[in-house]
Amino acid sequence: MESIRNQLEEEKGRYRRHARNNYHAAYATTLIAVGASFIAGLSIAAEWLAKDGLIVIAAIPGGVMILNNSLKFEARSHWHWRKFYALDAIVRGLDHEGLQEKDASEMLTVVNREMDEDWKSLGQVRSAAEKSD
Repeated sequence: MESIRNQLEEEKGRYRRHARNNYHAAYATTLIAVGASFIAGLSIAAEWLAKDGLIVIAAIPGGVMILNNSLKFEARSHWHWRKFYALDAIVRGLDHEGLQEKDASEMLTVVNREMDEDWKSLGQVRSAAEKSD
């Protein structure tokens, strides 16, 4: 049987990876939108592209921002970091504060329950204002 500490370390790694991936996706989509907008503007001024190509480039920022808003990369990253730090706190309790495995397991159950309440569905993370409704 795997120890609670090993389980927590595995989960921490997974949530750190998800947090970083979502963070990178949020900023990558923003950079793509800004870059496409910049290129579209320069293309108009310098007449680099034909009308059809310009239409495609000009549509990219809107499409990318819709994607970013729909998938809520930043909110997802924040949620994963919160989960990572909650799990890390339990590990530190085990390592440095004399927390017993039974108590760590109970804490993990509470963290999972509370964090799951924050997660609505794919692409949506509840804000504090929505939770109070």
